[in-house]
Amino acid sequence: MDPNFELVLNNYVGYFDPLKCKVERFRPWIQFLNSETCVSHAICANALLKIDPLRMLCSSAVIAGDSKSFSFNILNQQYTVTFDLFCDVLHFPKDRFDPLPTDDELSQFFVNIHYQGPFQMVKLSKTFVVREWDLFFDTIARVFGNCTKTNFHCITSLNQYIAYAIVFGRRLNFAEILWNLLLNRLAHSRRDSDNGVKVKCWYPHFLTLIINHLLTAEQVELFREARFETSPTTDTKFYTRLDVSSKFPNTPVLVSPLMSQFIHLPIFGEQVPQPHPVPIQVVIPNPGSSSGILIQTQVVDRADPEVVEPQSLSQVIEPNRESNTPDTQPEPNEQTSSRRVSDIAEMSVPTALL
Repeated sequence: MDPNFELVLNNYVGYFDPLKCKVERFRPWIQFLNSETCVSHAICANALLKIDPLRMLCSSAVIAGDSKSFSFNILNQQYTVTFDLFCDVLHFPKDRFDPLPTDDELSQFFVNIHYQGPFQMVKLSKTFVVREWDLFFDTIARVFGNCTKTNFHCITSLNQYIAYAIVFGRRLNFAEILWNLLLNRLAHSRRDSDNGVKVKCWYPHFLTLIINHLLTAEQVELFREARFETSPTTDTKFYTRLDVSSKFPNTPVLVSPLMSQFIHLPIFGEQVPQPHPVPIQVVIPNPGSSSGILIQTQVVDRADPEVVEPQSLSQVIEPNRESNTPDTQPEPNEQTSSRRVSDIAEMSVPTALL
């Protein structure tokens, strides 16, 4: 092992063959995550983590001043990764984005799935959801979470956004959410390399997919003998242990209308439905007649609807949290717009590395 380089244990491969899961009721949940979401490719795509190219990338990464790209050197050749290329490699949506869910929408979502713990949005944990939803949030944390295994139980703001998008089919700008996190981690890796301290490689799974996309077959062959590690995956015993746990046996397991197409369970109420014009009756007098003519018409408020600006994508940038013990229990509809301020302050978007 290189004492000056470490692959951080995050960014696992979320794929697991549902037919190999011994717990039958978990299988449709696994299959849904594997194939029916906007982030299924990012969850399932796999590659061997070659140590040498990852070390070269992390120790030479240069973040562009506008944060729209980064470059690195492998075998004396420079490669540039743009935001669009990042989208392409992970098959993220590139247009027609939906707005980020509001705090109220997120709160209502956890009410609908019967979250059982103290209700504080910055300290949610999969410990307090039924076993099926535990599996769901565990997969999201392992693949996308900006944390290590000790904090996979946390349902962070990042994980809340991604979970909500999956559950309701929201077409979020996943790439931009994760892009800023990746740039921050690469900036720290390069800084550590320049200072001669141990370099930690975060998001090694995604970085390996990027390297494999950029290198030619001949260049990849040069690393054929390089030391590698298998991408970490969910422990298959996790599902068995989860099944035998006695978590909330009397709490109903509910899913969204979208999920119900693949997971045959009762549906909870849809989130914040868009208002539709309602036909009402208007009596219009008929000239020359004492009686009125009843006419059906659509009456629509012509005032422009309130435009809700989506929350800043930089708000999902979060540090690791070592503790997840909730302190208070506010009402689910309590305004929580300031709940990410402390997180954002610790992980700002990096400036260019010279």
